[in-house]
Amino acid sequence: DLGESDALTVMLDKNNQAWYYEGDWTKAKAEGRILPLEGELAARKLIMNKQQQLDVSGRKEGRNGLMLLVKPGSGTSYKSLVDLLDEVSINDVKKYAVVQLTAEERSWLLKQ
Repeated sequence: DLGESDALTVMLDKNNQAWYYEGDWTKAKAEGRILPLEGELAARKLIMNKQQQLDVSGRKEGRNGLMLLVKPGSGTSYKSLVDLLDEVSINDVKKYAVVQLTAEERSWLLKQ
């Protein structure tokens, strides 16, 4: 069972834009926690920070508890996806999946 504190979602969009949120979509949206991923090493810093949070959380799995969900949109470039998957490898993320955006996430991205 995926603990909400373990989940990190990165949504990839057109023009190399990316957004991320932690935990549950509905809560993150309601609390204004869907944030842009900006800057050259932003994905690396985001993943490393999340792993460090999990390490100090006292949870048994620590950094290996991270579940990274990568959600490419229809306008996502191949390069954006590969770059993010490179960060998965560089940061030794044990659990990740490339999955489709939900209808609500897709709708939200269109408004950005």
